[in-house]
Amino acid sequence: MLTKPEKMLNSNSPFSTTEDWIREGLKDVQVELMLLRQGLEVSGSQVQQSCRGITQTTSHSVRHLIKEQHHRLNGRWRELKTDFRSQQRLLHQDMRDFVAAGKSLKANIWERRQQEAASSSPPSSSCTTTEESTPKQETPEFFVQAIRDLEMTLQDPLFVTKLNNDVIPSHLSSCPEMVQYYHERPQLYDYTLTKELTRMSYTVYTETGQKLTETAAILDYAGRSSQRQNLDHDLLWRAANQSIFADVIISLTRDDDGLIRPSLGMASSVSDISILIDFARDTPHISAECFVQLVFPGRYHDDREEEEGIGNGSCQDKDVVAGALVGVYFCPSQNRMEAKVLHISPAPQMTDELVSDIAENVAGTAMTSTSTT
Repeated sequence: MLTKPEKMLNSNSPFSTTEDWIREGLKDVQVELMLLRQGLEVSGSQVQQSCRGITQTTSHSVRHLIKEQHHRLNGRWRELKTDFRSQQRLLHQDMRDFVAAGKSLKANIWERRQQEAASSSPPSSSCTTTEESTPKQETPEFFVQAIRDLEMTLQDPLFVTKLNNDVIPSHLSSCPEMVQYYHERPQLYDYTLTKELTRMSYTVYTETGQKLTETAAILDYAGRSSQRQNLDHDLLWRAANQSIFADVIISLTRDDDGLIRPSLGMASSVSDISILIDFARDTPHISAECFVQLVFPGRYHDDREEEEGIGNGSCQDKDVVAGALVGVYFCPSQNRMEAKVLHISPAPQMTDELVSDIAENVAGTAMTSTSTT
């Protein structure tokens, strides 16, 4: 009796035995595996070629990017190195200038101390008398030394502190005195708006915090404020002009310890005025600054007036010795009237010839005043 596989082989299959059928199936499997292996080899080769191309492209891009960055960093490094060398040279030059200025100042201080010691020491039998060694107060020699002493004082940083802590508070008017001054002068309101507003720098903050700098806008606001008849605001308008600096300039005018010394013939001129009026806060106030120029009288001459055809009178030069920035704060509601010298800028040291000319001019004026008296 035949089994089922044998019946299938005998009836339908071209294979005579089961082993032949299995053998042929294995061949088919081997062929499929071979074809699959070939496909995998081709795919692997393609993938390898693609990866190699991508790697080469990426490597080239990375090398190019590194080269660009390296070139850029080298350029930046060279720039920084050049800037560093320039800054180093400037710093060395500043240090040399600073050391030279320090040596010069030290030498001046030493010379001044020597002069003070010589003038204060008792005369010996072999020396001249004190009257002969010390210049009299009306001689050019006295004023030469006084001018040189003032130049050194203006270069001393402690001088500003002394002015702000001692000189100004001792002579500045109080806030009630300033309030009374402006209450008694209502005409200063129109003076501020018609004269000063167009020739000085003004900044006004309204009650709502709006900032006004244009003349037309400030005038319009002042007109609307006057209609409300606010006396405190009106007082600030009266004070917002050059008069706010008058008292502090007077307090700085002292022969012994002041910034402006009349005995040396010094004069002052105020310029670059900026005034801020703040109505936006509960304490309306004025904050103002000005630049004070300190000058000595110079030579008289007629050249300028003859060339310009102004007249036959003489004209006097002015020799600047320093400039000072002065600030004022005026707040009536807080009873505050404050003033400070914010900064002093000494002019370059005057030549001996110029100082001598100034001293002779001041001495001549002093002798004339004495003889007239």
